Amino acid sequence: MVVTPFYNYAISFFCIIGLGLSIYAYIVELQVENDSKYVAMCDISEHMSCSKAFKSEYGKGLGLVSKDSIFYKPNSLLGILFYSLTATLAQSNSSIISRLSYWSIFLANLTSLYFAYILYFKLYDFCIVCVSTYVVNIICLILTNLKLRKLTALEIDATRKTD
Repeated sequence: MVVTPFYNYAISFFCIIGLGLSIYAYIVELQVENDSKYVAMCDISEHMSCSKAFKSEYGKGLGLVSKDSIFYKPNSLLGILFYSLTATLAQSNSSIISRLSYWSIFLANLTSLYFAYILYFKLYDFCIVCVSTYVVNIICLILTNLKLRKLTALEIDATRKTD
């Protein structure tokens, strides 16, 4: 029983965009680490640079874990994992899975706020790739909220019909 195909496809579509952005960020980060002369397409100026954000102390381990931690990995890898998992979960019409997705996307949006603060107030930078992922996260949150509302309404209707 497919009841929310539009939301399923739309969430997956934006997750694929987020996945693409995360893969691009990972490739740029690897190139910057291995080639000091590398200039990414997203490095537009001194204050509009994705490399600056990726190379910063906040570019790995969410800026929260020490360099010797097993979790000190590029944030883009977390993005790849997150968007892949979220796109997969979006195909489910289970209200439990949709709630899980909603709260994980909500947490991703809180993380986006954290990184937006760091980007603007600490790094004095504008990272087009980073900001694009923030937009993707907001859209995914809105779509997941709408999907969850529809699933809840359908469950309420189903309960009323059986009474």
